Amino acid sequence: MDLSALTGAVDLTTVTAGILAIAALKMLPAVARWATARIVSMFGR
Repeated sequence: MDLSALTGAVDLTTVTAGILAIAALKMLPAVARWATARIVSMFGR
């Protein structure tokens, strides 16, 4: 079974982009909470 075509299609940049996209999606709720708290604290002064 020759998988060279499959492994050639999945190069390092594709894997890196996928990992970064997943990391961004996991961080998004925390960043949104932080930004909301900062904006609310600015108006609360």
